[in-house]
Amino acid sequence: MLIFFALAAEVYGQNQPDNIAFEFKQIQKGDNSSDTLLGRAYYFDESLHLHVHHPVNQISYVDGGSMKVYYPYSNRGYHMSSDTPFDLPIVNSLIASLKDDYGLAAIGFKVRSNSTSGDTLITQWEHASGSENGVFEVYHSGNVIVKARFEAQSISLETELDGHKTIDGHAIPTKISTSHQNQRSSTHEKLYFDEISVNPDIPDSVRNFAFPENAEIETRQF
Repeated sequence: MLIFFALAAEVYGQNQPDNIAFEFKQIQKGDNSSDTLLGRAYYFDESLHLHVHHPVNQISYVDGGSMKVYYPYSNRGYHMSSDTPFDLPIVNSLIASLKDDYGLAAIGFKVRSNSTSGDTLITQWEHASGSENGVFEVYHSGNVIVKARFEAQSISLETELDGHKTIDGHAIPTKISTSHQNQRSSTHEKLYFDEISVNPDIPDSVRNFAFPENAEIETRQF
């Protein structure tokens, strides 16, 4: 399963913008829970600056194996370090969708088969080490990815990408819906993107995010 969570970190290529900024709304529903987040995100240099405005005021900055989380109202925060890169929330599927192969070749997957359904091309991908690591299906309609499915022994995940807009030559989805199921639970996520900018100027306070000098910071090592 590390393969899936590494996906966005390994998505590179000429089809991907260097930087992207957007407003977002995230709705997550589990078996017994429902949460909504509103905020703004900047993805740049494979790093992520995420400012959540609702339901709390929280700033997160993820750069490889470093994650900073800051709460302005209480002037408190956390600085977490890991030997492996942290996952990039909110932006994962968006960045993956901008790569023709959904970033799969870069993490060891290879094409197993191709088929068509109407005007949709369906490409099935299997990991080089065998299907025990799961199988991806990527659905292309025209020049955009409209769906991706992942199946493994105890997990299934399906992502649908809708409402594409062409911005500076990049076809970018404005709605991404993901359903994740395993033997114990299921979750459903909807992401809505607005005010999307491709390769914008990144404010210095975002690019070089730092805690205020008087903030109370707790450090954690993973």
